[in-house]
Amino acid sequence: MSIRPWLLPLSAFSVAFGARLAVVLLTPIPYAFDAFQRWAGRDHLLVRDWLPLTQSLVAAAAALGADHTQARLLAAAFAALGMAAGASLARRLAGESAGWLFVPLALFGPSLTWTSALYQEGTFLTVLLGGLALAVRARQEGRSYLAADLLIGLLGLVRYEGWPVVLLYLLWRRDLRAGLALWGSLVWAGLRLSDIEGARPSPVDYADWNGLLSRFDLASWLHELGRLGTQAWYTGLLALAIGGAIALVRTWRRPMVGLLASILATQALVTLFWLAGVESAMTRMQVVPGVLLSLLIALGLAPFADRRPRLFLALGLLLSAVYTYDGVARAQIAANGFRVEYTLLEQLRAAPELRPVRLLPRAGLGTRDRHDGCEILLGLGELREGADILCTIWPEPAGGAAAPRAEATWRRGEYHLREI
Repeated sequence: MSIRPWLLPLSAFSVAFGARLAVVLLTPIPYAFDAFQRWAGRDHLLVRDWLPLTQSLVAAAAALGADHTQARLLAAAFAALGMAAGASLARRLAGESAGWLFVPLALFGPSLTWTSALYQEGTFLTVLLGGLALAVRARQEGRSYLAADLLIGLLGLVRYEGWPVVLLYLLWRRDLRAGLALWGSLVWAGLRLSDIEGARPSPVDYADWNGLLSRFDLASWLHELGRLGTQAWYTGLLALAIGGAIALVRTWRRPMVGLLASILATQALVTLFWLAGVESAMTRMQVVPGVLLSLLIALGLAPFADRRPRLFLALGLLLSAVYTYDGVARAQIAANGFRVEYTLLEQLRAAPELRPVRLLPRAGLGTRDRHDGCEILLGLGELREGADILCTIWPEPAGGAAAPRAEATWRRGEYHLREI
């Protein structure tokens, strides 16, 4: 008896969202600097020069009165939709077993960690896998590609790494009508040419490419590449890469596998440039390659799962538990780096009469030592610059600022708060 068509995607979404729910609830302290900037700029659809789709989720959550945790849950749910789309894509390419195999494989630890924060990897994967699933359905059933082309075009508004993916999709389609998939990139190019400026929640220079040629050092880059390899060993990405390579050889002649391999290669190349830009290896760099490799492995293992379903069910349950634990642990490690600002936030919440507070933050944080405690505090919760926080190392807010009622100073590993 065939499994009802809705059961696989619904199960994939439930498992994917459940694992991310665990990450969010067990890690109440938000983490990661880009996520702080997105939340601090939650009143805006355009923040800096970032593409707007992920920020639209943040802005929508804020407009509905959600707090940071609820916004993370929305991002996690959107990412879970992508895993459901990936399971449906695997099923269309290699049968039911491939779809079910993708579900535990896609719980890859770094994927859970970074798609449970306000980052664009989750939105990227949802748009990509959803668009590819619609495209395969159109090819297999003789339907219109309109929905697939429109969704793939949305990649142009998610992250710049999606632009070459759109071009690869056009080569795969080999149809002039697929040019509709360029719509997102063209819209963004038009916005950029119109000189519309995004909000800047902090004065930090976020452009990873600024001064790259003068900053690039081959020895440092190779060192960070080695660190990235070490991280890949501990997260299991190297195992996925080996399994993905074997699966690619076995499934090369299947429809769309060549396109998936091309997208994976493009993302790997982008990661090498990204590593040069930020000058620091991060497990976040593994998210997209890890999920794409998981998809390839699911296609390759499907015939074996058909023969030994109970064994693969047990392995899938074990892998799901291990990956969920890993995703939660990595999120908690990341969040611990911001515990001191979170403690200060709780103190200011308990004593609103101390606001606005003049803050002399810890500084020299994050990649290229460009971040500070002010942007962390603004990105953790509900506080606003000018109204609640006066950052002493930032320019004064436009229109001036209210007189401070308290002062918080970073000294000897903690913030010291005193009333003025």
